[in-house]
Amino acid sequence: MQSPRTPLHIPTSPTNQGPKSPLSGLFRRARGFSFISGSRRSGSNSGGESGQNSLPAELWLKIFAHIPLYLLPHVTLTCRTFRFLAQPLMFTVISTHPARDQSHSHSMTSSSSRYHKRVAERLELFFSPRIRPVVTHCKVSPPSATSDDGEDDDLIDYIFTVLPKLPNLRVLSCRHVRLTPARLHIIHSLSSLSGLTLDSCYGQMSDFPAAESFSLKEVTFKHSASQHKSQMPLGPTNLFLSPSHLEHLHATTVHVLSSLSHSPEAFSSLRTLDLPVECVASEDFIPAVMRCPAVEHLVLRTAPKSTSLPSPHFSGLPDQVLPRLHSFTGPHHFAALFLRGRRVVDGHGLTVHIPHPTRPTSLLPSLTKLSHRSLHSLTCSLSTPGLSSVLSLIQSLHATFPLLATLCIPQPALSTNDMKTLLNELSSHAGVRELTLRVEGRDKFGLWIPPEESEKDAMGCFGKVCRALGKTYPGIERVTFLHGSERPAEDIGEGSGGGEGEGEGRGLSVSWVKSKESGLF
Repeated sequence: MQSPRTPLHIPTSPTNQGPKSPLSGLFRRARGFSFISGSRRSGSNSGGESGQNSLPAELWLKIFAHIPLYLLPHVTLTCRTFRFLAQPLMFTVISTHPARDQSHSHSMTSSSSRYHKRVAERLELFFSPRIRPVVTHCKVSPPSATSDDGEDDDLIDYIFTVLPKLPNLRVLSCRHVRLTPARLHIIHSLSSLSGLTLDSCYGQMSDFPAAESFSLKEVTFKHSASQHKSQMPLGPTNLFLSPSHLEHLHATTVHVLSSLSHSPEAFSSLRTLDLPVECVASEDFIPAVMRCPAVEHLVLRTAPKSTSLPSPHFSGLPDQVLPRLHSFTGPHHFAALFLRGRRVVDGHGLTVHIPHPTRPTSLLPSLTKLSHRSLHSLTCSLSTPGLSSVLSLIQSLHATFPLLATLCIPQPALSTNDMKTLLNELSSHAGVRELTLRVEGRDKFGLWIPPEESEKDAMGCFGKVCRALGKTYPGIERVTFLHGSERPAEDIGEGSGGGEGEGEGRGLSVSWVKSKESGLF
C-alpha cells in the first residue's frame, strides 16, 4: 500500500505586488532596523543612530555579495539587521530535492511520505517572499533516474509550475527529469533564464511543437552511460541552441556535433566550446566548428579513468576554422594541433591549460611545438612530486617562452625551503606577471588543518620568499599561493561561464598584489 502524499503548501504571491523591484520589500523592512557602525546593538529604537555611521540596506547587500557563502552564517550572527539582510543570500543556489540518506534508503524512497514532506518543507522556504527574490540558480534533481514517473511525476510538475515565481532565476539545472511539452513550455517562458543544464534528461522532442530556439547564453548537456533503458535520451537539439544568443556550450556527448554542423545559421556569439575529446575522431568535428567562427576557448574533456586518447580525424585545422581561438584546455597532446601557427588576436596571447597531472618530459615536447613568442599563459599540474620536476619545467619555460606572463602550477606542493631553492636557482624572467604555486603546510602529515591556520602557513612562506620572488621575477604583479586540502573539481557547466580553469581542484588560496605606487606587495 502506498503512503499518502503530503500536500505542498507554497505561499502564493500577494495580491498587492507593491514596488516593481522584487527586493524593495526587503529593503523597506531592513530600514526599520537600527544599526550603529561598530556596535552589535540593534532594535527598533533609532534615536542614537548617527547618519554618518549608518549605511543603506542596498549598500550592505552589495557588500555581502562579495562574502564567501561559508562565511555568511557568521554575518547573520552579528545583529538583527545583518541577519535579515544576509540570511536570504545563503539561498542564491537551491536544490528542490534533498540528498537521500543512504543508511535509511529503505524508508527514504522518493515515493515515501517522509521524503515528500522534506521536499514540501524545502519548497515552502525557497518560494517564500523573503527567499525567492535572491534565488539565481535552481536545481531540480529527483533522487534516482526512475523517480520522475507515476506518483512523483506531478510533484515535479508542481515544481516546474512554481518556477516563474523566482523573478531573478538565471540558471536551471535538471537531472533525471522527463521533459514534457508542458515543462518545456515553462522553461521557454522564463524570461530571466540565461543558463540551462540537462543531466541525463529524457523525452520525445517531437512532442514539443515547433518553436524558435530558447534564448539561452549557456547550455550544458550531460548524458549518463547508466541511464535507464526505458528512457529515451534527450539529445542536444537546435531547440536549446540559439545561434544568435548562445555564448557557452558544454557537452559530454559527441551528438552535439550534428546539431552544430546542421544549423542553418552560424553561432556568431559562441565563445566557449566544451566537448568530449572523442569529438576529434568524428567526421562531423570540422563541419561543426566551422559553424562557430567566434570561438575563443576550446575545451576537450577526457573521462576520469581514460587511459587512451582518440586519433584525430584531421592532421591540422584549416586557416578559416576557429580563427579567433587563443585558449585551449585539454590533453597536452592536442595543444599544438589547435594552437600551432595561431596569431595574436586583439592582444590575446595563447592560453594553455592542462587539467590532468602529467610528467615534464611529456609536457615540454608538446609545448615546444608552439611558437616561442606566442604562449602567454600556462596552467599545468605535474604528476612527479618533488622540487626537481618543478625546477626542470620552469627552467625550460623560461628559456623557451620569453613572453610568458602567467604561470600556474597547482601540483605538486612545495615546502618553504623548496620554494627558496626553486627561486634562487631559476634564471630571471622579466615577462612573468602572475605566478601561482602550491605551498606544502602542516596538512602534509594527513591531518586536517583549519583554513585559518593553513592560510597563516602560506603567508609565513610568502614572507620568507618575497625577496627571492622579486629577484627572479622583477615584473611580477600578483602572487597566489594555494594551500590546504584540494577540493574536488566542479562539474562542467552549472553556470560557470567558461571552460578555463576547470579540471583539478584548487582548494584555498591567498594572493598578494604589488602596489603601483610603492612597488611593494
